[in-house]
Amino acid sequence: VEQAYQFVKSIAENTYNVRIGRVRLMRLLPKTCLSYHIDPEEFRFHIPLVTNQKCFFVVEDQVFRMPDPFCLYKFQTNTRHTAVNASFEIRDHIVFDTFQNSK
Repeated sequence: VEQAYQFVKSIAENTYNVRIGRVRLMRLLPKTCLSYHIDPEEFRFHIPLVTNQKCFFVVEDQVFRMPDPFCLYKFQTNTRHTAVNASFEIRDHIVFDTFQNSK
């Protein structure tokens, strides 16, 4: 876990000039979804741990998937979006909130 955090922290700071905030495991139970919403930060990083093709995001009416477990994905959160688990299995992601570095 510490290695994953340091890896994402390095990418956040060196590539995107942001800092990592809250880090959490987000579990989406089978046959559930989140509300359609907008978050204050521009983007978050996701690392899927358990996922499948029936787990996806809807962003401004377009469908996006994060199909590869243990890969790092950058996900825009300052537009209307939701997460959907239309499968009969759990979906687990490690999610890294980001915030802008002070100038």
